Amino acid sequence: MEYNKISEYLTVIDLSSNGFVREIPSSIGSLNQLHMLNLSNNAIAGSIPSPLRNLTKLEALDLSRNELTGKIPPELTQLTSLAFFNVSDNRLSGPIPREKRFNTFENGSYGGNLGLCGAP
Repeated sequence: MEYNKISEYLTVIDLSSNGFVREIPSSIGSLNQLHMLNLSNNAIAGSIPSPLRNLTKLEALDLSRNELTGKIPPELTQLTSLAFFNVSDNRLSGPIPREKRFNTFENGSYGGNLGLCGAP
């Protein structure tokens, strides 16, 4: 069943600690009214999908304690409302974005990702 209006009213998704194991679906980027997305403490694998850049109202993004790999998409620096960001305890690698809001996040937001480099 498809709920066409739900994306207009859904502002918070907290699916933390649910044992999810697959990838984050790219379609989550179409929920452009989201202010908070928490997928922490699961076993989500794969990369962080670039379509998350479409969540322009997002204020908090918690992807910590999963099995995410790859880079932090530089497109996420477009999320100018982002006040909380946590990708700690994954298997991410590559440079930490340094533009815009990403200059304000503390070291703990990135901890436990031995492949990440650069200053947070």
